[in-house]
Amino acid sequence: MSKLDNYLSDWRAIEDNLPCVWSGLQLSTKNQIKFFKDSTNGKTYSFKYNLDEQTFHFDLASLFKRKVFTLKSKIEQEKIQQLLLDCFDRSVEKLLNHNFINEDKSPQPNEEKNLEWFKTSLVPLISAVKSTDSKEDNFDESHLLNLELWSGKREKESDFYILRIIVFNLDILMNYNSEGLELIIYDKKNKANFDYQTDPSLQATFQKYPYNVVKELVSLLNSLKSALIAQSF
Repeated sequence: MSKLDNYLSDWRAIEDNLPCVWSGLQLSTKNQIKFFKDSTNGKTYSFKYNLDEQTFHFDLASLFKRKVFTLKSKIEQEKIQQLLLDCFDRSVEKLLNHNFINEDKSPQPNEEKNLEWFKTSLVPLISAVKSTDSKEDNFDESHLLNLELWSGKREKESDFYILRIIVFNLDILMNYNSEGLELIIYDKKNKANFDYQTDPSLQATFQKYPYNVVKELVSLLNSLKSALIAQSF
């Protein structure tokens, strides 16, 4: 077994044996992918993948292992690709593990209207995400996917599950517990001067239709995964 395989094995052992409280993935236009997770033991584990340099940085805190690999073969690149996709899939899996069906609850005021607004707003966003798959010669690099994905419980004792997706100019935050789902969306068209003190484009609570919101979020996440593969490998 190679040294890279040893580190990959250590990472998967952490995933299987240490419950994760909070995890995040970042893809920057600098062609760099970061992934980290906070476990219930209070430690953070992370890796960073530089696509241009083909270097892979591990930081396995509990094992005191910090290592930089230079990927020298297609097989090694494919192993890292699979690790990244596994991490992405786990975020989606955690989202789907919750019971979002609350058919016995009455809808909040404007809940159906807010759901329709959300579904409509995702149409151009998903279309823009899919356009980043392009590898044509005239492709505009300013259209590269710039993504942040966070999921889990920000505090170990909290009963709120959080999913946050920042892509292009949209910042989508979902908070969920047994009482219902809250969705907050900011449109950061002017990122340089954006202030979170301004009113969000949407702030709505869903008690009867949280599953419908999650279904739309999963569609977005699947599109992001496809774009991530196309852009990064």
